[in-house]
Parts: sequence; C-alpha cells; structure tokens
Amino acid sequence: MARLEHIGIAVEDAAAAARLYDALLGIAPYKQETVAREGVRTHFLATGTAKLELLEALGPDTPVARHLARRGPGLHHLAFEVPDADAAMARLRTLGFTPLSDTPRPGADAKRIFFLHPRETGGVLVEFCQSVPTPLPEVPGVPGVRACGRAGAPPVLVLPAPGHDAEALMRRLEPHCFAFTPDADLPDASSLLDALGLERVHVVAEGDAARTAFGLARTLPRRVLRLVLKTPVLSPADLPDAAPPHPTLLVFDDAPGDLTALRARLPHASLALLPADDLAALFPVLLLRHLGL
Repeated sequence: MARLEHIGIAVEDAAAAARLYDALLGIAPYKQETVAREGVRTHFLATGTAKLELLEALGPDTPVARHLARRGPGLHHLAFEVPDADAAMARLRTLGFTPLSDTPRPGADAKRIFFLHPRETGGVLVEFCQSVPTPLPEVPGVPGVRACGRAGAPPVLVLPAPGHDAEALMRRLEPHCFAFTPDADLPDASSLLDALGLERVHVVAEGDAARTAFGLARTLPRRVLRLVLKTPVLSPADLPDAAPPHPTLLVFDDAPGDLTALRARLPHASLALLPADDLAALFPVLLLRHLGL
C-alpha cells in the first residue's frame, strides 16, 4: 500500500517560500539537497504528516523552470512511497500507464523515483518513491559521528546495536529533530555532547544498546532528557541498579516477562507491546510521541 510521502511545490524564490511557510505553520526547512541531473535544489519541511518539498530551479532549461514558465509557482507533484519502486512501475505498466523513465532513478532524500505524466493522472504529476539505504554524512569536526536533521532542532542520540539499522531509524527522525549516532561504541558521552554544542539530549536505544542507555542516564542524569528503548534485553544484569529519573518508554515485540518486577525497578517507565510485524512502522511513531516531537 502506497502512502503520501511528500507534496512537491515549485517556487520562484525558495527563501521567500520558506519565510511564508514559517509564518503560516511555524516550520522551517530541515534540509536542502541538490539533484544536479534534474537541475533542482530541494528544501524539505516537516508538517507532521506528509512532508513539503520546495523545488527551486537551478537554471532556465530545467524541468522545474519549464513548469514555472507554463504554470507559475504552486503544486508540482504528489509523491507516494512504495516498498519496491521496480515492482510498482511494472504493476502500473500492466495497467496501461506510461512512466516517464525506463527505470526508477535516484532522487532527493535517499529515494529511487519515477513519475507518471499528468495527462494519465487527472492533471497532477504523480511520483512514486522508494527509500533506499544511504550513508549519513559525518558531522564536520567530530570524526566517527553521523547525523541528519536540522541544527537547533531537538537533539536525539541514537545508540547503535548489532542487528539494528540505526540509520533507517534516523531517516524517520530527520524531519523532526537533529539525530546523531556514533559509528562504534559510544565514546565519552559528555565530551561528545560538548563537541556537538549540546547541553541535553534525548536518548534512543535498540537491543543490547539498552544497557548503554541506562548507564548514560545514570552517569549523566542532568544531560539526558528522555529515554526510549526498543526490545531491550531485560535480564537482571540489564536493568539499572537505580531507576533513572527520566521519563522512559520501553517498546517490546514480545511479552517482557514479570511486569510487576519491571515496574518496581523502573517506576518512571511506560510500556508498549507491539506485534512484531508492526514494530518497524509503529516504533518511530511512539518514539516521536514520547519525545513530544
């Protein structure tokens, strides 16, 4: 099933458009990205549902510039996310649609994309996009730490763990916060926060990284805001000696055992039990809600 991923809006003046949406909605672009082959610079804004993608033409002989010349600024396309762009393209061809490219091609925001012409889709250019794993950039001046999102947004430290895709989770967080993760085991956390210019931070951990998260909350209680832990291993050795005073969300895909003992050890924790098949999709939603983002 496809979902509305973003709405593309052609703009003549990206800075003026950003000021407009800031005035209307109180939001600013969280990232910019240039797609040289299309002659466009994209500016992404998070609205809480589908994103907005402001499209700025980089020259007069580009698709967005031609769109602006014909129709002026405004709606450019609707983009729907699919799990497999190749399969979606093949299905639409069997239904008689003609994609505007032979195969999905690289697009902005770590996507593979293809379009259908407005004459086949009720007058609206329609994009289908598939998210693809893309390495996050390193933070300048802070080796071994990767980040995404807008500087100044609420900071979230994502602790890596074997078998868990920290970068995929961070892409889901990107529109709402400044998310960062170390490539290896967490170095001195206080020094890392100082290097990033952060006083306090939310902490998210998956799997065995729960131990590290509990330890961080214990050693730096004033610098941790909230904890979110997914499917932590809850043997006695994994639980903190003293319950962290921070609001904590524990998310499981299986019954965590003795809930009475767990609540006694972690009185500030909220618990959520999700079906394993829904965990990947729903965990970011619960996470953002717990963090108030």
